[in-house]
Amino acid sequence: MHGCQKRMYCMKNVGGLYFEEVYFVLKKTAPDASSVLGSRDLAEEAERIVREAAGSLPCRRAARTPLFGRAAAFALGAASSSAVIGTAALILGTM
Repeated sequence: MHGCQKRMYCMKNVGGLYFEEVYFVLKKTAPDASSVLGSRDLAEEAERIVREAAGSLPCRRAARTPLFGRAAAFALGAASSSAVIGTAALILGTM
């Protein structure tokens, strides 16, 4: 059985609304590419990805109407539609 080795880069406390840590699993690169790609380049690329991901997410959740408010709106709608239907039935029934 052969082992598996992956390079991983971790960023903690990124200050995001939805995440506080991010992990990047790096692709296997050519042997000479490790000398070209420094840890600073890797950190800059990771920070760029986090910034772009944070910018595409909504800033905060939309405020939800409380349950009582939704129930009251439903009851008011049901009562008003019943009143309209009842009035129409009375008017059409007298003709």
